[in-house]
Amino acid sequence: MTLESTIIAFGLPYPENLKMAQECEDIIRGEGAVPATIGIIDGKLKIGLDEKELEQFAIRKDIVKTNLSNIAAVCARGIWGATSVSTSLMATSLAGIGVFVTGGIGGVHKGFGESFDISSDLTALSRYRAIVVSAGVKSLLDVRASLEYPPADSGTSTPTLRPRSRTISGKPAPVNFIKNVYTLPPAPQPKQ
Repeated sequence: MTLESTIIAFGLPYPENLKMAQECEDIIRGEGAVPATIGIIDGKLKIGLDEKELEQFAIRKDIVKTNLSNIAAVCARGIWGATSVSTSLMATSLAGIGVFVTGGIGGVHKGFGESFDISSDLTALSRYRAIVVSAGVKSLLDVRASLEYPPADSGTSTPTLRPRSRTISGKPAPVNFIKNVYTLPPAPQPKQ
């Protein structure tokens, strides 16, 4: 199970960020899975940061937040990059890992009509194959527009995000419930 590193480098102050990263990995281990936090170190994408690397992501000030639009530049420059949802999902899928977990997903920003600001997370969700476990679309965004957003290159007019939520009781929960699992439609099968 993979995790992003942006929340470590940019989400919380030190030492809370390091403690949160360690606790998340401990919870995953406690459930019998293997945690693999993703980051870019000296221009190389790494899946499965060790303790010293997690600490570096927590304290360094020269780390660049990476997404699909700047990952090539970060790698080419040989610098450190914290992976966002989009770059973490890309790495998860390319490595053949089935599950990625994150706090929140980026989406369509409020005022989209003026800014045309849409997170590359939505593109990644349409492009890469993995189960994404998340608290949902970040509440500061236009949640409804994010759930309805169909990427132009997806070949579909249906929503990319399909919430599959359950409470502890097993009954359906609202879309903004804390445990949403977003799945993608099955990959097209080759014609025989």
